[in-house]
Amino acid sequence: MRSFESRMNKAEYSKAMRQTERLHEARELREKEQRSRLRDVMRGMSEYGKAVARAAMSRNDAKPIQRTQDAGFHSQVYSDNRSNRETSYGSDGRRRRD
Repeated sequence: MRSFESRMNKAEYSKAMRQTERLHEARELREKEQRSRLRDVMRGMSEYGKAVARAAMSRNDAKPIQRTQDAGFHSQVYSDNRSNRETSYGSDGRRRRD
């Protein structure tokens, strides 16, 4: 069962990586086009306006990028036990003994 969990985690992580890469590529393309237009507009701006536009670009460059995280696939049958699952209570309000 552990090897199945491991394979599933790898497959899900791989799928998430591909999706994240596509999102990054689309973001880079979009930013490239928008910056090209902004630089064209900046030619007619005052020095103050150019400084504001440059500051906006550098602020956008400083934004964190999305990272792919662990898929977290696991089988409850083998992964959950008394030590890590929530305490369950019966209909009478008393704690169950699992």
